[in-house]
Amino acid sequence: MTLAILGQALVLLALLAAVTGAVTSFVGGRRLLVATPDAPAERDRELPATTDRLANFGGRLLHVLLYAAIAASFLLVLGLVSQEFTLAYVHDRTSLDLPVTYRITSYWSGQEGSLLMWLTVLAGFGALMVRSLRKARVSASMLAFATGIVLTVASFFALLVSFVSRPFAIVEQVARDGAGMSPSLQNYWMAVHPPALYIGYVGVTVPFAIVAGALLARRRDDAWIATTRSWVMLSWIFLTLGLILGARWAYEEIGWGGYWAWDPVENAALMPWLTATALMHSIMVQQRRGMMRFWNAVLATLGFALSIFGTFITRSGVLSSVHSFVSSPVGWWFISALIVIAVGAMALLYRSRDILKAKHDVDAVVSRESLLLFNNLLLVSLALVVLWGVVYPIMTAALAGSRISLEKPWYDFFAAAFGLPLTFLVAFAPFIAWRGTPLRRTLAAMKWPFLLCVAVGVVLVLAGAGSSPVGIAAVSLGALVIFGVLTDLRRSTRARREAEPHERAVARVRGVVVRQRRRMGAWLAHAGFGLVVIAIAGSAWGHATTRDLQRGDTFSVHGYSFHYVDVTRERGATSMQTRAIFDVRRGDTDLGQMRAGRDFYPASGELSNEVAIEHEWLRARDVFVTMDRITEDGAITAKVFINPLVPLLWLGGIIIVLGALLAALPSRRSAFALDRVDSNDGNGVQVKDDAVHELRNGTAAPRELLSGLRGPARRTDP
Repeated sequence: MTLAILGQALVLLALLAAVTGAVTSFVGGRRLLVATPDAPAERDRELPATTDRLANFGGRLLHVLLYAAIAASFLLVLGLVSQEFTLAYVHDRTSLDLPVTYRITSYWSGQEGSLLMWLTVLAGFGALMVRSLRKARVSASMLAFATGIVLTVASFFALLVSFVSRPFAIVEQVARDGAGMSPSLQNYWMAVHPPALYIGYVGVTVPFAIVAGALLARRRDDAWIATTRSWVMLSWIFLTLGLILGARWAYEEIGWGGYWAWDPVENAALMPWLTATALMHSIMVQQRRGMMRFWNAVLATLGFALSIFGTFITRSGVLSSVHSFVSSPVGWWFISALIVIAVGAMALLYRSRDILKAKHDVDAVVSRESLLLFNNLLLVSLALVVLWGVVYPIMTAALAGSRISLEKPWYDFFAAAFGLPLTFLVAFAPFIAWRGTPLRRTLAAMKWPFLLCVAVGVVLVLAGAGSSPVGIAAVSLGALVIFGVLTDLRRSTRARREAEPHERAVARVRGVVVRQRRRMGAWLAHAGFGLVVIAIAGSAWGHATTRDLQRGDTFSVHGYSFHYVDVTRERGATSMQTRAIFDVRRGDTDLGQMRAGRDFYPASGELSNEVAIEHEWLRARDVFVTMDRITEDGAITAKVFINPLVPLLWLGGIIIVLGALLAALPSRRSAFALDRVDSNDGNGVQVKDDAVHELRNGTAAPRELLSGLRGPARRTDP
């Protein structure tokens, strides 16, 4: 009881701090803006936050909110670990036999706890945002408005955990044991998948707050864009990690042999990832050319709105999903929040259209700017297609009275229609310079990657994959991305060798990596993307069979032999475990035993599939076994899948995240200036840009160019 009272008091304190802080931040920001309505950027940046007490007080209340949310989260975790069954949240999601690890993960496995976690992460990110904006020396009014936006969003979540979906609600009748955790959540991937996804979801709030703060403060400069890029990168990394881990969880836990089924909640997480990917790339255009400013503001707003929409899909119970929570009244609160966001964002963007005008136009069709524009259009189009697929059953249920869902083939069609040209653009990205590149030079630079790509397609046709033209195209284009990255890396290494002929090979490669950190990160991320494309396309060429078996039966699937040995039954920590044992061979090679079966959980009365997976990394394939039925005499129904190229999916995801982390690290002003191509005014670094352009396209001597590029890159930005 004491835990419930303290916890409820803390969430109420968090609500009070958030609401009061939001009001004082907006009032203080308005007072600062009225005091210096026409202040130039440099003068306004010098205004410290203490020039307005209300604005400064809003920042302090943000820290009060953070401390209250952390303390409330600590109390909830304490209640889960100590099994305080007087709390309804603890009773409904834990039991006496649940291991302590899963008691801790219960913090984010339920609706009330996940909303409290959302509030806590948002408060922490808000405090870090304030620090980063102060370091960037943005205007005091913009800082106040951005803080007010974060506190407004936090007020919404604090209101939910205080009155609508309370984590510290008390049960009517205290029980000796709890209801237990859902079997699908008793998986080690659930210890990292939901937190990663939540951090990514919450992270997209910060770019929106920064952009909205700049527009409310009427900022015409781009002083805030570098900070926005860092936050977009952070949220994108965690969204990517959350999606990969979620696919891995689905692959191991649900047991249908796949990793992605266009589930509504999967789609809800995919949409903000697509918009964040678009924003991450288009920010570069704004940084270097002062273009796509209005588009970036739209993307930041759209990403935030989609994260709120995804939360609505997950927590409202309006759509059936293996990921979603039960039906809950919070859905209507999220719908109301979406309406407010949509109306407010459109009004703000319309009001700010004059300060979001581009500073330059696209100089050439074949240029980095136009490529990133097409990239953005494809990503956003795919996000809108996925959005339509998610809302379609809701609309048909509301308008026609019967729910009609768009199935996997519909999604697959548009994924190929937008994904294939997107992959093609990613392959060409390293060979196209800013302001424009002659098409003939680009094609000449891509000659060998293109020939190797065609060779891959020919090999696939000869191997019997000709019945799937889309699959052949996807695998070939994924290979084209990887070959393009390797070609660009080779050219950069060769250029350094021309400049430093006595340098050892290892030192030469290290020099390229260290001095082109962001570019190297992009290389890795694009190569990982190529692997993911190959894995997704190639996994469709798998083989599957279903067999009814008795003890001692043997059968074969695509070169693998399975001998059904016996069935075992054991008592686990929280379940009764039944396993079918198979001896597996590939030709004359013994692969050992595989154990697939089912677990029964007495606390909840539920069953879960427990799959057996043999990863053959060198052959880039998985052997995947599940058991669908078992009788008392040991007769079973087994399903076997031979999934080609699936290991490349996990490897590609790891490479993408590592590349993004490398690109997100702060980089020094490097001597090797291929990655330093600034031009805000179109003149300041034109000579360097031209030199880099020529070097990238093979029309200049690397030694001569690099001798002029060894000094730190000179900024001429205003």
